[in-house]
Amino acid sequence: VPVRYSITNESPLRIGYAGRIESAQKRLDCLMMMLEKLEHLHTNYQLEIAGKGSYLETLTGEIKEHSLDKKINLIGEIKKTEIADFWAKQDICINLSDFEGRSISIMEAMINGAVPVVTDTSGIREDIEDGINGYIVPIGDYTAMAMKIDYLANHRELLKIYGEKSHEIMKQKGSIDSHMRFWRNVLQETK
Repeated sequence: VPVRYSITNESPLRIGYAGRIESAQKRLDCLMMMLEKLEHLHTNYQLEIAGKGSYLETLTGEIKEHSLDKKINLIGEIKKTEIADFWAKQDICINLSDFEGRSISIMEAMINGAVPVVTDTSGIREDIEDGINGYIVPIGDYTAMAMKIDYLANHRELLKIYGEKSHEIMKQKGSIDSHMRFWRNVLQETK
C-alpha cells in the first residue's frame, strides 16, 4: 500500500476530500458541523480538500471565520495524474454526500490505502464493510462521522489495518481476472 500512515499521536491525522465543492448532493455546507465536533474533541487533524465548485467561496469564508486556515488546505482542482499522489498522502478519505452512486473518488482513495469514513449512500457498501476496512455513518450524521474520525485518531494502529484491507479489496475488484470471471458468468447465464 503506497500510503504512509500518521501512526504517532503527535502527527496530525491526514484527512482528504476530493470532488466537487458543492452544497447540493456533496453537502460541503455541512463540513463545518463535522469539523466543529473534531475541534470540540481536540482531534489532531489536517484536512486537504481537492476540487472546485459553486460552494468554494463560501467554504473559504467559513474556514477563515472559524480560524481553521492552519488545519485546512484548499488545493483546488488536481490533474488525474496527481490523484494517486493526493490519496497516498492521506490517512482517511471522507465523503459527506446525501446521495451517490459508486464513488470513483472513494475507490481511488481506497486503492491508495486511505481509510474511508463516509455516509451511507447507495453504492458505498459495494466496497466498504463498516468496522472492517472503514466506517459508514448515516446520511446527515456528521457527529457520527467526527466520532469515527476521532476514534481512528486515538487508535492509529487501525489506519494501517483498514487501509491495507481497503487497498486489497479494490485491487481484487480491479483485476482483469475478476472482470473476466464476471463476464464469463454473465455470458453463460444468457445462453
